[in-house]
Amino acid sequence: MTKVVVQYAPIGVFALIAVVFAKQGAKVVGPLGVVTMACFLTCPLY
Repeated sequence: MTKVVVQYAPIGVFALIAVVFAKQGAKVVGPLGVVTMACFLTCPLY
């Protein structure tokens, strides 16, 4: 069961991000990029 959830999780995340982009427009790219870069930079420190 976990394998099925993990397999379909990227599709769900893509759908959620698509809804946010559809409602908010391109102005959410900046804040989303900041959060993504913060995660990428802090993961090696963890």
